[in-house]
Amino acid sequence: MVECPVCRTSNAPGSLHCVKCNASFQLEADTLVDPPANPPKKPTTTSDQQETIAGATGWSDPIQPSIATPESGPLSAGMVLGDRYEILKALGEGGMGAVYKARDLELGRLLALKVIRPDLANRPDILRRFKQELILARQVTHKNVVRIFDLGMAGGYKFITMDYIEGRDLKTVLEHRTKLPPEEAVPIFQQICRGLEAAHTEGVVHRDLKPQNIMVDDQARVWVMDFGLARSLELSGMTRTGALLGTPDYMSPEQARSQKVDARSDLFSLGVIFYETLTGQLPYLADTVMAAMLKRCQEAPIPPVQLDPSIPRHLNDMVMKCLAIHPDERYPTVGEVLADLSGRPPAVPEDSGMRTGVTFGPAAAESAMTLTEVTPGAQFGPRYLIEAVIGEGGMGKVYKAQDRDLDRTVALKLVRPELASNPAAMQRFKQELLLASRISHKNILRIHDLGDVGGVKFISMAYVEGKDLHDLIQENHPLPLERALEIVRQLAAALDAAHTEGVVHRDLKPRNVLVDQSEHVYVSDFGLAKSIEAESLGGMTRTGEVLGTPRYMSPEQAESKPADHRSDLYSLGVIFYEMVTGEAPFGGDSALQLMYKHVKDPPKNPKLLNAALPDQVAAIILKCLEKDPAQRYQSARELLDDLESGTPPTRVVRLRMAETGYPKWLMGTALGVLLLLAAIFLITPLRNKLLGRWGGAPARVSTAVPDKYLAVLPLKKLGDDEALKYAADGVVESLSAQLFQLKNLHVASASAVEAVEAALKKGSVEFTIDESKNIAHDLGVNLVVDGTVQGSGDNIRIIMRLEDVKNGKQLWSKEYTVLRRDLLSTENSIYSDLVSALDIKPSDEDLARGALRSTGDYGAYELYLKGREVVRREPNAKGYNAALKFYSQAIRQDSRFALAYAGMADTSMALYESTKEDSWAQKALSAAQQARQLNPSLPEVHWALGTIYLKTGKYEQAIAETKLGLELAPSADESYRRLGHVYLAAGRKDAIAAYEKAAEINPFYWFNFNYLGAACANLGEGEKAVDAFRRVTELAPDWAPGYNNRGGAYFQQGKWSEAVAAYRKSLSLAPNGDAEANLGTAFYYLGLYSDSARALEKAVQMDPRSHANIAGLADAYRQLGQHDKAKASYETAIKLALKEYQVNPRDAVNLGSLALYYGKKGDLNAAQNFIAKARDINANNNVLIYNDAVIQSLSGKSPDALKLLREAVDKGFPVDMVKSDADLTSLRTSPEFQKLINDFSKKPK
Repeated sequence: MVECPVCRTSNAPGSLHCVKCNASFQLEADTLVDPPANPPKKPTTTSDQQETIAGATGWSDPIQPSIATPESGPLSAGMVLGDRYEILKALGEGGMGAVYKARDLELGRLLALKVIRPDLANRPDILRRFKQELILARQVTHKNVVRIFDLGMAGGYKFITMDYIEGRDLKTVLEHRTKLPPEEAVPIFQQICRGLEAAHTEGVVHRDLKPQNIMVDDQARVWVMDFGLARSLELSGMTRTGALLGTPDYMSPEQARSQKVDARSDLFSLGVIFYETLTGQLPYLADTVMAAMLKRCQEAPIPPVQLDPSIPRHLNDMVMKCLAIHPDERYPTVGEVLADLSGRPPAVPEDSGMRTGVTFGPAAAESAMTLTEVTPGAQFGPRYLIEAVIGEGGMGKVYKAQDRDLDRTVALKLVRPELASNPAAMQRFKQELLLASRISHKNILRIHDLGDVGGVKFISMAYVEGKDLHDLIQENHPLPLERALEIVRQLAAALDAAHTEGVVHRDLKPRNVLVDQSEHVYVSDFGLAKSIEAESLGGMTRTGEVLGTPRYMSPEQAESKPADHRSDLYSLGVIFYEMVTGEAPFGGDSALQLMYKHVKDPPKNPKLLNAALPDQVAAIILKCLEKDPAQRYQSARELLDDLESGTPPTRVVRLRMAETGYPKWLMGTALGVLLLLAAIFLITPLRNKLLGRWGGAPARVSTAVPDKYLAVLPLKKLGDDEALKYAADGVVESLSAQLFQLKNLHVASASAVEAVEAALKKGSVEFTIDESKNIAHDLGVNLVVDGTVQGSGDNIRIIMRLEDVKNGKQLWSKEYTVLRRDLLSTENSIYSDLVSALDIKPSDEDLARGALRSTGDYGAYELYLKGREVVRREPNAKGYNAALKFYSQAIRQDSRFALAYAGMADTSMALYESTKEDSWAQKALSAAQQARQLNPSLPEVHWALGTIYLKTGKYEQAIAETKLGLELAPSADESYRRLGHVYLAAGRKDAIAAYEKAAEINPFYWFNFNYLGAACANLGEGEKAVDAFRRVTELAPDWAPGYNNRGGAYFQQGKWSEAVAAYRKSLSLAPNGDAEANLGTAFYYLGLYSDSARALEKAVQMDPRSHANIAGLADAYRQLGQHDKAKASYETAIKLALKEYQVNPRDAVNLGSLALYYGKKGDLNAAQNFIAKARDINANNNVLIYNDAVIQSLSGKSPDALKLLREAVDKGFPVDMVKSDADLTSLRTSPEFQKLINDFSKKPK
């Protein structure tokens, strides 16, 4: 009898197909029964030589003979399987058989090819169960799990194709290094846990987790292998390697007892691996395998911390909990293990995505077929049985089919012949398919394969039993709110995964969203649209789509502009709108009308169509539908956060003085508003300028500092040896970095110290107590570390001292005489001595971090310091490029020097900011990621990466990295300042809490309050802003910008008189154009036009190139009746603004300014022209809307002006400015104007 490998039905000997499921026996019929001892020989025919290959054919489709044959023995480099897979080298051998590195000649990519042992490949029971396990394993789609592509056969070999990982298994790593330090081990095990969690969620238990099944690449990215494969081996008893229901060293007690196992068995194995990784030995050691198996069933192992006291206690406890004998005493889920791991640094690398791919099957050697032959009930090749047509799109029809090799239902998308016959189209399509296959997420429809049957190209993918979202909306319009919200959450999660991998859908629509019977959502057709569009006539697909579907496309797609991930968020907003209202936001009789409306028309508030819709949901939808991508959510993660929080999204208001004569402190930046100090993100080239000491250093305020606040000052170099400077810089940098992470000491950041370095007495041999005291007050510290360095040649003498500047006492001093090559170890000695002198008892984690060296190569370290020095000395393109050369040389000397990579990242980012060339941002990101991989315990590397994400608009990733840096330096106020910067750039009110925490940590550093005031003023907390700036002026009463900012906070609240007093105080300390311009503007809103003109005349004298100040002066002249002066000033302002327009004709802010200048000069046609151009570029900016209102008022169009005013104020424009603007005098008597003022004056400021 012949047993079917698929359904196990008995069939008559010699059967070619199963009587029950019709599975083909053409290849395997002779191997499904025990072969005779001496099978008769027969003549060889062509049909006897036919074989099969992966892809369309699985293990049952005959094709032409392959080059490699089993008779030739093991595969070797250079052999080719099935005209497709070139063997490159053997990688190893396990219980299943040999594994090879191979090249897929069809797709031109690498993969791993596991060839099954002949004795297993010929056993039907093994093959049947193995196929079932393969189906199970393929359900696990996660970036930390090696993905299996398909089964195949060629040349008599049966094999599996899967991801190829360039790296080593964890066992090899441990054999080479014995054990790993916790800071390296934790990120690895976080990734293992995430892979396991994905598997357990799908009901898949590994049951043979061991270091050999964990791959680690050179960047510490991790993949778990062999999910679900073990079972088919175990059912037969003992594998070739002697593993009974697992590998003895790593199996759980229940496996050792041959009891039923669940996911907690994997957690025991995980504990064994973690134990071995941390200690260098297995937890259960015995003379025999049986004794070791018995031991784990009877007793707990020696705690890891007893073998290595440096292992953190929480890791010790976690491992021991995993190794509990009884499953009920272990962690119940791997998610809880991950939570304990993720609650402590370091974190998993951002880009730990897996290498993926899609296998292509070559055309089978069978008669050609046409699409007309593909009908329900028809056989499509020997592997697939067509069941039904389930859809049709631009690529072709989609069919429901039965995969008879794996006994599962799949979806087959058959490619249109005109695309399939075009080699260029198919090549681009393959590349897009590879791109789509990179995404592993439960809400993204998985693509299995691409193959060919009789010349018909097709894609096989997961089949979803359910409906597409289009049909659901048609049946239930609108959808119940909770159902719509759940669908959007899953769609946003899918987009987040795709965008993280750099994949943009570009054709998101309800037809591409599938919802199964359990309400699980799948997004389909990722990455497929581009290749269709590339081959369509004039960019138009067969269905009339131009780079997307008009009903759902973004404005930038409609205008054929570059579309990034934010385009998908717009499409998601359209879908969300349609789900909750029953109709799309825009309709039209043609594709062109739809596209025009996406670009020009604002959407109706969805509440007008569904009054029951909560305000916050309507706000979320409208934020997705912003015309300007910069005004939308900047990531799918941000959208998810708002959905979960239930609060309406925050609008970031960007204001510039140039637009309506606003105070200089309201100037906006691309990263959000930061009151005068907008651009400070601790970039060295900007630091001294932005902290410019307009009136000298802030006055010293007598404060009682009860705690230890310390600053490490630059060491003075004695002598002419330039190399001594780098020795001095190295000591300061090392000491600052190590002290910075201590949890019970508050240390001024190196960047803050650099900012006051200019105040040091130049040429002085060493600092006096008085000078140190002044510096200490600048930084808000009561302890100072300073010293000197001198020497010649290889001999260096360093004198270090610790001073209590509050009491004028020297607390500690020590001299160190060292050889230059020993300087790195001396730095650690200085750190240890200083910690003792400070009477600090560091924790075990502090000691472990303090013992970590950034590099052991002093030559590399000196090159790094030279790079830092050149950036400080020459903050321009020339200096940056010189620094990059130093960093590169340092890395050549020590390839694991994380700080050199961090320096390279910071400097590349500085070049990106100055050149705006994307290549520099990419180089910066690559360097920062490498730094984090090498040493994730340094806060600097997380901050470098966070800064890059911040400046490239990836706010959520910036926040995550900055938080990781904070966890490593939780007692440093700079940690919270940096977090505040990122939150503020993202427009999140969390910025206020972060700055408040910085001020709480060091309440004597005035700059903390300056940042706090900036955040409060720009996030609508006006009273808090005033209080914060008042504290700045108390701590630094002679710092002019502090009063300027305080005046700005008053100005924002419409407190013009208080603003005037603050500006005057700023000017009394240091004459400056910003304060003069702001003073003049405040006088203007008070109606004191003569005073306004005098102040603005001074501002123009100080900065004659500022068209904003000149236009403000023209405003004052106009109100004074000095029309000739006003006209001349407006014309000068227009000339200057037109120069900027010639440089950047798409600067909406400048266009809005030009519109105002022309309007106030009386050229209303030009004003209307320029404001139209500005709002075409940015339709939703509240300042541009206000400018439009002023121009309509000047044009006598009061109804339009009033409508625009309400829209501007509704979007955050200050109502007090509306109330006091002289250009709106004609509207003040209008009841609508009075109602607007009353409505918004009642709202908290």
